[in-house]
Amino acid sequence: MLASALGAKQVVVLSHSPRKRDDALALGATDFIASSEAGEGWEENYKRTLDVIICTASFQEGMPIATYLSLLKVGGTFYSIGMPEGNLPGIPPVSLVYNNIALRGSNIGNRKEILQMLDLVAEKGVKSWVQLRKMKEGGQVLEDLENGKGRYRWVLEMDIEP
Repeated sequence: MLASALGAKQVVVLSHSPRKRDDALALGATDFIASSEAGEGWEENYKRTLDVIICTASFQEGMPIATYLSLLKVGGTFYSIGMPEGNLPGIPPVSLVYNNIALRGSNIGNRKEILQMLDLVAEKGVKSWVQLRKMKEGGQVLEDLENGKGRYRWVLEMDIEP
């Protein structure tokens, strides 16, 4: 939604499994790739086609980062969002140097950037996807989070008397 609101003509979602396909397309993706289903060489159709990759995944030893970097155009940027528990997998220097690729981390932004983003979503009518959960379910919410059942944002509703 935000990429489209910012004017992106192509938004490719890359996920390990097809589980998020319908949601990704509903959120404005133009393409969805489930790497577990795509087969050998799936990346060939996307080589050097992307300006930016925003990675929200936790890093794992076997993450094919060189393959992902090959999807970026010359001068493209790979952003790691959030704070993954693992380390970045080994990155061949040639992946960065020959294509002038930048690796960057990003936080939520400063106050000015947050206000600009809020103005953008108001102007474009972008709505967040949330699931409401009861505060009494706090233990279950944490368990669900640990088991990867979270979808987008959870909002805890106050249902406990002070």
